[in-house]
Amino acid sequence: AVSAFQQASLDLLAAQARQVQADAQARQGRFEQAFEVQRDLTRHLERLYREYFQQGALLRQIERQVSEAEVRAEAFAEAALRDPLTGAPNRAAAMTHLDNLLLRAGNGHPSAAALLDLDHFKGVNDRYGHVIGDAVLVRAVQILTREIRDHDCLARFGGEEFLLLLSGATLPVARRVCERLRAALDTHDWTDIHPDLRVTASFGLTCLNRGDEPTRVLQAADQALYAAKAAGRNAVRESGTPQEP
Repeated sequence: AVSAFQQASLDLLAAQARQVQADAQARQGRFEQAFEVQRDLTRHLERLYREYFQQGALLRQIERQVSEAEVRAEAFAEAALRDPLTGAPNRAAAMTHLDNLLLRAGNGHPSAAALLDLDHFKGVNDRYGHVIGDAVLVRAVQILTREIRDHDCLARFGGEEFLLLLSGATLPVARRVCERLRAALDTHDWTDIHPDLRVTASFGLTCLNRGDEPTRVLQAADQALYAAKAAGRNAVRESGTPQEP
């Protein structure tokens, strides 16, 4: 039986068979033989224990590595959707959010989108340097994020341009939000970054309609942003609103 179990790699059954053998020899008074079988069995069980223990330790190590890999994967996935400078969602994240809002718009859920551009930002970089420019971008995101709801989205769309997505907001409500954001930037004290610094932004606003495509939304917001700049900047304009001198 011991030989058969060993050939089948049934180590525990082979050990049990050896124990039966040792007990039988002891009952027959063959204590020396029983001792030899029991000693071999003890060594065999110790070896099995070490192997299983090592396998268990290896299994726990693998489980820990898998868990750590999953955490890193989640962190990398999150980082892939964040702007590394400001920490705001990036363009890819914004487009995904916009797609979701457009799906909801098809069910009659009102939402709005706005492109906003920091006014004369190139002049900030040229006059004060890119370190100051980066600090302005970071601060602007902090100011704007404080003024919107958790389920809204402010994403860095590129350079000094941002996309604001307001879930559940009608156009009049979205305009009030944009005016509040515009005023927050305009009235903020920027002197800790540079004594002569003042930062404003222009906003181009549009609503999300049933059947809209992302391209149409962005084009409408961009046209409204152009109107805000043409009106002297530091302004909010809606899609379809005539330009003002």
